Amino acid sequence: MLSVEEISNLEQLNQSKERFDNLIRQSDCCAPYLNFEWYRSALETIDSDKQPMLLFFKTSGNDIGLAPLVGKKLSRWGLICHIISFIENPYTPYQGLIYIDKYKDILTNLIGYLQNRYGGLFFLDLDEIRLTHEEEKIIKYLAANDFILLRMEEKPGSRYLILKENFEYTRNTLNKKTQKEFRRKIRRLSNLGVIDLVKIQGDNQIVSHLDRFFKFYARTWKGEEPHPEFYYRLCKQFDTLGRLYFYALTLDARPIAYLICLSGKDTMYGIKTTYNPSYYAFSPGVILFYKCIEDMFNIPGIREFDIGRGNEQFKREWTSLVHPHTRLLIYPNTVFWQISNRIRYDMLPRMKKYRSFEIFYSALRSQWLHGDNSRINGSSETRKIVKKRITIEDYIGIPITDRYLVRYAEHGDLDHLAVAMSAHNFRQVQQRMDRQRCILILRGNRILAYFWLVSHGETECENDTNSEEVFIDNYGISEDLPSEYLEKEFIPIMLKFMGHEKPGTKAVVLTSSPSLPM
Repeated sequence: MLSVEEISNLEQLNQSKERFDNLIRQSDCCAPYLNFEWYRSALETIDSDKQPMLLFFKTSGNDIGLAPLVGKKLSRWGLICHIISFIENPYTPYQGLIYIDKYKDILTNLIGYLQNRYGGLFFLDLDEIRLTHEEEKIIKYLAANDFILLRMEEKPGSRYLILKENFEYTRNTLNKKTQKEFRRKIRRLSNLGVIDLVKIQGDNQIVSHLDRFFKFYARTWKGEEPHPEFYYRLCKQFDTLGRLYFYALTLDARPIAYLICLSGKDTMYGIKTTYNPSYYAFSPGVILFYKCIEDMFNIPGIREFDIGRGNEQFKREWTSLVHPHTRLLIYPNTVFWQISNRIRYDMLPRMKKYRSFEIFYSALRSQWLHGDNSRINGSSETRKIVKKRITIEDYIGIPITDRYLVRYAEHGDLDHLAVAMSAHNFRQVQQRMDRQRCILILRGNRILAYFWLVSHGETECENDTNSEEVFIDNYGISEDLPSEYLEKEFIPIMLKFMGHEKPGTKAVVLTSSPSLPM
């Protein structure tokens, strides 16, 4: 007979670490997502709004399993429902129950315990779970025998690479075109400087590089990370355990891409990655993964790289192997949930085919989830062109430091200009160079600022034919310089250069979207 013990606060949780770790060892579980440090870090950061629900399953006084869960209540229209789930899944690539034996007994006791506590108003949302064949059979058996109501949804799996023999052998198994592209991308980035792969260790270095990591991250399409504190805590803890592999791809000792990995027995797990968008055209993330995989062959005992969820091209290039993931929605077999599931999974999908019902349902669902009683109307804001006219004579007398070189861009500047502009491809920059001139402000080979001059007929400004005015429709400064440098240093330098190159020019008109500094 199994008994269940619940840990429901952080103080109790910290006291249960030894029991948690013992079960991890005895169950032969190696995934970092299932260990004590990950669970506690999540509860102290991203899941701080949820109730800890760590359930130990015991027989004859000995722990044989645990369920690392959290609870959250939904209260709408006077109805309270308890959602029991794993910790936040956007940060947890996969989860599962941890056990030594008796999976069926643990699962049935889990459901029974929740039913005794909450009655029928709860459900289990076990997202991103990796089921063994035996576990899946047991769950389907319970559903077939009306012990539970079950919904199983296939999720995009996690790609993984088996590290066979050595790096050269693994690389040579790849598509020939892929191998050629790797060489081409590495060669092109090498033209900008020396490429190296660095491992970050120690609290001070971890904090310093995570600061830079999340600055890069915020500039990518993903936007700002809502809970960076989770990763600061996690990296420090796993570094103490000797299981952190925090990689940085550097160019002339400056990081341009990062990958955070955690080890577990014979597997390396990819956790989170980012790159400097200024180097987008050079595929820094692709090169980073290439270098990291090469390094993993030098780590004793590592036989697999679990790259993580998602079907991105850089993952497909390395492997077609996938760990399947499933979402399990488990409901008590009560009349309430029978009717609810019939409406949600049978009737609603049919009714949502009708546009008018879809609008009504979306508004109703928003009210249920968010308590939003207002109708949300989509709006679009037209981005206006901002113009700023600067008279050149106002800057003629300003001395310009000789620290900078000012000139027009040349063909050999293509790679560096692509970095300065955070261009998505080289053709985009080359085509612009073919039709427009660009003023560069440099220190050595590094572009600090650029200004694109509008060719005749390409500006929408009314005075585009006025020879006494020059129009600049795109400009920017190096991403690591303070924005005030643009107006205080680089615009005056550009104006003095224009006054020298085009003596008849009286003014420069800067045109841009409001997102650029003016």
